Amino acid sequence: MLRAAKEWIDRDIKSIGEASSKQFLKDAENGYIIGLKALLPIMTNLDPVDGDHNTPFLLAAAYGHASATELLLNYTSTRCRPIDVQHRNRDGNTALHLACIGRHTSVVKLLLKYRQVIEDVNAVNKEGNTALHCAAIVGHKSAIDLLARTPGINFKIVNKKYKTPRHMAKLNGNKTISEDLHKFASADGPSCKIM
Repeated sequence: MLRAAKEWIDRDIKSIGEASSKQFLKDAENGYIIGLKALLPIMTNLDPVDGDHNTPFLLAAAYGHASATELLLNYTSTRCRPIDVQHRNRDGNTALHLACIGRHTSVVKLLLKYRQVIEDVNAVNKEGNTALHCAAIVGHKSAIDLLARTPGINFKIVNKKYKTPRHMAKLNGNKTISEDLHKFASADGPSCKIM
């Protein structure tokens, strides 16, 4: 009898945890601050993942929810470890990649205030694209300007198609951005780095 009760309680706790994780992901995707604040104190894992391996942090950044992104970045608890700032989704994208793809300047600006993001600023996704490549592809000039001022940014990383951010901008019809990137790359030095 006690064993059956314990199994029932364990199953119920697991169901509550799964429901909380799903709601946590949904609230981050929708930028629902009240929901996130309610769930954070009871979460034992701040990095649950959806089917595409996105965490709440990645979803908040991808959908341009700067307040939710900042809340998750700054949350600390003795119950669980902090969010994984360098987490990558199924496509290998970081929060910075996703914010650049989504053209979310406020999130890019926020992310670049954090040491862990700056340390990983040249991270490449599965296509070999950095966040700078992503910003160049979508023509996100303000993200490029922010990234250009970031210590350690490399303008000459070549993706799996052997294209730099400058080349990707040009291929996608962003001539002005391509020219700006050429100037940045010329000032950066002569070498290219294949990732």
